[in-house]
Parts: sequence; C-alpha cells; structure tokens
Amino acid sequence: MRPLNQNKYKTIKIILFFKQLRLDSGSLVSQFMATESNVYHMEADIYIPGNILYSEGSALKTTDGITAHLIAGSVYGSGYSEGVGPSARFGSFFRFLQLTDTLVLIADYYNHCVRSINRTNNQTDVYSGECTRRDHRDGVDALFAYPNALILDINKPGTILISEYTCALKSMSIVNRNVSTLGRSDFRNQLSILQDQNTGNIFLTFSHGIGLYDYQRKTYVTIAGSSTQGFADGTFSSTRFALPQNLIFLNNHTLLLADEQNNRLRILNLRSNMSSSICSGMQGHAEGDLASCQLFYPYALLIINSIIYVSDHKHIKMIQGKFHVLFIAKYTFYIHGGWGFLYMALSSISS
Repeated sequence: MRPLNQNKYKTIKIILFFKQLRLDSGSLVSQFMATESNVYHMEADIYIPGNILYSEGSALKTTDGITAHLIAGSVYGSGYSEGVGPSARFGSFFRFLQLTDTLVLIADYYNHCVRSINRTNNQTDVYSGECTRRDHRDGVDALFAYPNALILDINKPGTILISEYTCALKSMSIVNRNVSTLGRSDFRNQLSILQDQNTGNIFLTFSHGIGLYDYQRKTYVTIAGSSTQGFADGTFSSTRFALPQNLIFLNNHTLLLADEQNNRLRILNLRSNMSSSICSGMQGHAEGDLASCQLFYPYALLIINSIIYVSDHKHIKMIQGKFHVLFIAKYTFYIHGGWGFLYMALSSISS
C-alpha cells in the first residue's frame, strides 16, 4: 500500500471529548432556594428554558432560582377540581412528565388519575382515568389506584410508563391512551421509576429497597436493600435504606438516590455492586463538603449541566459536580477534489 502524500490533501482534524459527571472531595453542598413546602419532583423547564419546573405540595411551579411562579394548583389546598391556574385542585402529586413543551402530565396520587396542564393558559384537564375513583382497569377507559410516577418509555416510542403505589407497572399509548398492565411486583409501596437508556430495563424504589424490572423477560428482581429499614453501605446485598425516593443516573453505571429517612444521598455503582453515601446523616441544613453536609428528608433529584439539585424539607440545595474526561477521540480527514476519507483511526486516552 502506497504511503499517503499528505501535501496533496486538505486536512481537517476533529477532537471529541467524552466526559462523565463525578463527585469528589472538592464538591460542596450549598443552598439554592427556600420553598413554602416540600418539593417532590424537579425537571428542567422546557417551556421556560433556564428555569426549573417542580411540584410543591399540591401545586406545580417554575423558578429561575430567585422568583417562583405558580402554574396550577395550591401548595396547601388539596382536592379535585379542573380549572385555570390557582383555581385547579390536585389530590397530591409526586411526579409529573413534560410530554411536550406546552403539555405537562400529572400523576394525581390521591385522585387516582392522570391529569394534564396546558402551559399556554394553565388550564387543567383529565388525561386518563376517572378522577376520584380508585380501581384497576386496563383499556382506553382505564382506572388507576394511587399513580405516583410516569416517564416516557424508550422501548416503545409514543408510550408512557406509569407506576402505582400498589406495585403495578402500566403502559399507556399517547395516541389513543390505551392502558395495559406490564406487571405487578411483590415490592411493598412502589415509589419511583427510572429507565436505563441502554438496556430499557426499569429501576424502581420501594419501601426500603431498589428493584429492577427486566423489560424483555417481564420479571422483577431486588437490586439492593430489603423490606427492612436501616442504614448500611457496602455490597448491594448488605446495603440498607430507609424510604428511598428519587433516583437518577450520574453516568452510565452509577445511580444517585435520595435516601429520605437516612438524610443521605446514596451512590450505587452498578459495575462493582457497591454503595456509598453523601452527607453525614444528621438532620439539618448545614452546608459543607460531601462528608459533613446535612440533609433534612431528601426527596427529589435533578442534574442540569454539572449541578445536582436536591430537594429536602422546604429547601432546594445544590451540589457542584465536575466533569472528568473519560477519553479523547481524535480523527483526521484528508480531502481532495471534493472527496474525503478517514485516514487516522480512533485513539483514546483514559482520564
């Protein structure tokens, strides 16, 4: 094979940095903002870029970190009524889903239905189920019993996954709103769900543990914790939780979990099957490093860029993480006469 005469070609070099969010000894926990009541779920606001959308009590709000604005419902007033903005009432909701930039779906826990909020006018409506009627029924006229979480299903585009406190996992078509039950676990008090973007499997938190629903096999297995409340780090089999709530991915193989009654965040390494903790476990609001900080019943988690937001009792706190370079991909293209080809293959450098 002839050596390449590089002088005859135009050269384009591309360098790609593959980064991963990590927490280390330099990461600090600090206050972001105070809230009227407890915040149960947070997402980056699609309708107002740069804001955080969050559920507080029985209300949906948005904030830029300085000023909070009510979208619908009431922080302290619960019940059931459709309406615009503050005239609407929710039983209570712990999770929501931004289906589009203008449509938010609410898992209305005590009203046993899925409801919607139109962000253009803050009008609420019933999306699925029969509000105030608790039961189990699949189909387009579905009924729910304590729905408490909903996410988009990456395995089936156009489908929503709905978790119920009564341990059912359901699937709903966005097109015709037909509901079918995927499975029912033996976990006690199913709380939160998170789907693995690589495998499509679903992590679930329950009273004092974390389970996994294998999407292809339609089976459940306990990953860490048990039905017994406690606190312990170490191997997944020996790890103990006390009412674990929200969980998110720090990276492809690491989960971050809000362990409510232990007043800690827990890090779960899915490669080593080992757990560790963030914060001291002492109940409070003291800022500090990852060992000395205090939390007061942590609940919701959100990552925006390199900042991790954590809600606890009437506060939202933040942890400044750091992006570490995993490897650098270097490509060189040589172009001649309108044609180009890749000459240099991928090279990588571990961080």
